[in-house]
Amino acid sequence: MQQQELPVMDLSQVSRSVLRLDQNDLMVAIASGGIGLLIKKLYQAMFPPPASIAEQLDALRRLIESCRAAGVKKLSVKMSQPAFAQFRLSAKDLKVEVVQEYQEACMFTVELA
Repeated sequence: MQQQELPVMDLSQVSRSVLRLDQNDLMVAIASGGIGLLIKKLYQAMFPPPASIAEQLDALRRLIESCRAAGVKKLSVKMSQPAFAQFRLSAKDLKVEVVQEYQEACMFTVELA
């Protein structure tokens, strides 16, 4: 029987900071009449910054909670090396198996038994 490959959730690209407005956005909106702000936000949406470690860990925590509620037994995830190291320290109760390590990221599976 052939083993089914799990879809991989890439948390290194998940970033919510693109949607937030800051003081620079207000200045761009005033100076350009709003068009500049739209262009800036469009550029940020097309080329998002990498997610911070805190954002990756928060997304993984929410993903694990949702998967447990749905009855998922195994989850395959890709996240940055620093975020994975932080997760590994805090996830003592989960069985974590490294599938592949890249230069800046790590792909692993988590068993949610």
